[in-house]
Amino acid sequence: MNDLLLFVYGSLRRDRVQRHHPLLRCAEYVDRATTRGKLYRVSWHPGFQPDGSGGPVAGEVFRIPAERREEMQRALDGYEGSDFQLQPITAVLPDGSEAMVNTYEWLGDPSAATYLPEGDFGPANGHPPDA
Repeated sequence: MNDLLLFVYGSLRRDRVQRHHPLLRCAEYVDRATTRGKLYRVSWHPGFQPDGSGGPVAGEVFRIPAERREEMQRALDGYEGSDFQLQPITAVLPDGSEAMVNTYEWLGDPSAATYLPEGDFGPANGHPPDA
């Protein structure tokens, strides 16, 4: 199994003091990135739907090491829930290079959420302390 490059755009982003979410404590922060799509406020968290004709959506890329991938992916799948599914997308890094990454696509109904045209949910307000 290979490392997993994960694009996060909401509650899994580093918080305002640059701490990783506890679910990503064993992941390596790679860099900021953007992708194309539509970002929605679903509740206290956002939902992202990839769309090549959509605007840029801001997030961060993390590398989950192969030896921890299965365990961490199970935990992330549980955190995201059944309304989100891991999907491959293309992300653009600050230097303009593209990377194939994965992200949790929101499978919900956009008419039941608030569209965020700026495409940036911002950093998390804070994370629980590492367990």
